[in-house]
Amino acid sequence: MIIGKSANNIYNRLYAIFNIALIAFICIFTLYQPVCAADNTSEQESWSVINGGSVKVYYEQGVDLQVISRKIAQRGLFFGGVFKSPPDGTPQEKIIYSADRLVQRIKDILGMYPQLPDLTIRIFVDRGGMNKEYFKMFGVVVDYDSYYIHAFRTIFTSEDDISVSVMAHELGHAIIDSYFSIVPPSKVSEVLASYVDAHLED
Repeated sequence: MIIGKSANNIYNRLYAIFNIALIAFICIFTLYQPVCAADNTSEQESWSVINGGSVKVYYEQGVDLQVISRKIAQRGLFFGGVFKSPPDGTPQEKIIYSADRLVQRIKDILGMYPQLPDLTIRIFVDRGGMNKEYFKMFGVVVDYDSYYIHAFRTIFTSEDDISVSVMAHELGHAIIDSYFSIVPPSKVSEVLASYVDAHLED
């Protein structure tokens, strides 16, 4: 009988502790939610998107689209050949035009034609902001001029470093990694992506 009462007391105490913990968790979650929503809204408001091509291009507030459209169409031998320079239009239209032509050319060079329905390019104002994003994702300090994360189907670059060569290299990674059912080793992917840039004008 004494044992029964003791067990019952322990159960009641545990039940009370559980209820207190549950209430505390609900309160914390409720208070934290608006903060998260505010942070996400703030981040979304600092980015704009260009749709309409084979890739979706996000650019950070402060990025000069005139500069971007010019820098990704500066490789004369490439854009002076089969793939003509972007026609007159808005910077957004020129950026999508150039990205589409690069994607098609890289697929032809590699002989790989995967579907890329979710491919995204994120353009930061500067390299520092882009590499901070890498640290937020992986906790590693880097100094990249660009990078592609296959898990996110996203190319990260910046106004500082974007160029035809940078885009060709990173789009090469995206196409290579999307083509194989198992993502190839990084060294293999790197060799093929470098091959793309070297043969862009062939």
